[in-house]
Amino acid sequence: MNKFHFEDFQYENLPLPDDVEQAKQAGFFDDAQKLIDIWMSKPGTSRAMVQRLRLEKSILDVLPDSYPYDHEGALRRVHEVMPEVTEENFDKLVRNMRTVQETCPSR
Repeated sequence: MNKFHFEDFQYENLPLPDDVEQAKQAGFFDDAQKLIDIWMSKPGTSRAMVQRLRLEKSILDVLPDSYPYDHEGALRRVHEVMPEVTEENFDKLVRNMRTVQETCPSR
């Protein structure tokens, strides 16, 4: 588990970089972790952003436990009702989920 400090919570409202947020929203938590590592290693990343990213890494460590299906399990469930969906199409759908949610008129 990633180590963070209580004072890091003061940065939780600082927006994440878009690529990290998109990976997180799509459920690609490992990708989000890797992107965070890249951002944290960039010389121009502010101290506040580094603290925000450190907090996010801790959140991403426990977030997968909140979902009942892993990638393969979710794909199996989709195949139960739409057997023609390929894994590639499924992944595209998941990656675009955030856009779909933001444009949904009921939100």
